[in-house]
Amino acid sequence: MACAELENWCVYPAPGVESENERVWFPVEADTPLVGHWFWADTLPLDLPTMMNFYYTSVGRGSIFLMNIAPNRDGIFEARTVARLHEYAAGIRQIYDPDYARMPGVSAAASEVRGGDARFDGNRTIDGDPETYWAANDSGWSEEENPKPAWIEIDLGAPRDFNVIRIEEPIRMGQRVGRYRLEVWNEDGKEWEVVNDKGCTIGRRKLDRIPRRMASRIRLTILEARAAPLIKAIGVHLDEVSPEEHFSPEFANAEVRGRMP
Repeated sequence: MACAELENWCVYPAPGVESENERVWFPVEADTPLVGHWFWADTLPLDLPTMMNFYYTSVGRGSIFLMNIAPNRDGIFEARTVARLHEYAAGIRQIYDPDYARMPGVSAAASEVRGGDARFDGNRTIDGDPETYWAANDSGWSEEENPKPAWIEIDLGAPRDFNVIRIEEPIRMGQRVGRYRLEVWNEDGKEWEVVNDKGCTIGRRKLDRIPRRMASRIRLTILEARAAPLIKAIGVHLDEVSPEEHFSPEFANAEVRGRMP
């Protein structure tokens, strides 16, 4: 099945698992056939909502997505399959464009910045530079003890309509975050509203689907990390292709079990 667990560590053995072996980089791979089984079957390709959900629960949970596309008995890709792939590509592109966190007037603030150094401040998460990142202070972060949460807040400059929040760690520095919370600013109640309190790992990319909101600010709070948390990018997006029910917490945060050891 093309899904990864919510807590998806791309190292093996995973943190918290006792082992004499040294941890190695071991990203999870989520697989699915597009048509029938792994070999050609004269059936309809997966529908677009199912494919979009597989994207969110694989790539959107920091794993690798492998989709098998079998040619037909004539050795070519069947027309319905090709058409569905074009729809799928267009669906993925519209998730990311526009990114409301990259609009003029957007700013970011953080509860702490490593050494007070502007090179690591909150605005590094919205500058579009893949080499920069926000960094919390080094002291106190470990697998055993986290002294206090650290947060980063994105001010969108104006209320925006969105249902996807993207978070990325600078993965070359390691996968660090183990638990986090997402909130949006409730424009009516003038208070922070929790939209995801089940955030686990982030990794290369995490796509959090939330019920559609109109809000001007979002806040990411890191609750647990194996080392000082680093966040490379935060994006705010609107997916108008996936069904509305796919953004309910029960569906978006559905757990998957049974990974191979």
